[in-house]
Amino acid sequence: DLLARPGRPARLGPDNPPAAGGAPQLVRRSFSKVRKAARHARADGTAAAHHALRRRAKRLRYTNEAFDGFYGDEAQKLLRTIARLQSCLGSHQDANVAAGRLQAIATLRKNRLPSETLFLMGVLSERRCAKAADAGRRVRKRYAKLRGRRWKDLRRGMDDLAHAQAAAAKRAPA
Repeated sequence: DLLARPGRPARLGPDNPPAAGGAPQLVRRSFSKVRKAARHARADGTAAAHHALRRRAKRLRYTNEAFDGFYGDEAQKLLRTIARLQSCLGSHQDANVAAGRLQAIATLRKNRLPSETLFLMGVLSERRCAKAADAGRRVRKRYAKLRGRRWKDLRRGMDDLAHAQAAAAKRAPA
């Protein structure tokens, strides 16, 4: 059947070769874009680069969710790892935005804020910057897990399913 039960790979048969054959290419392409965005975020270090990585991770997650029934536990583990990476990237983005807003408010000339308020805004901004830095370190760790064993297990599962699908197609009468 085309749709598998959660946690179990789909059965191969003549009714699902296009999906089973096309899924690895889509997943690999999406993962490649995440890898490229991660390299850019690491080299650049800006909030914008991390936000681009967050968007790519979201697309990878959606792509994997579309085909997770074919790959069972391997896909589920990778999906959880992607979700954790997205969470860290979200914390990084939120902290950067908050620090930027506080700094923008404090530097507006038309805002005549008391010095105590400006001081507290500076303290809050510094805390947000520290939180962003901490989230950035967690992003690196989460990304290492994503591209490590979790990705290799899913890749192996995709290859096994593709080989089984090709063998089934050869055995099927024309």
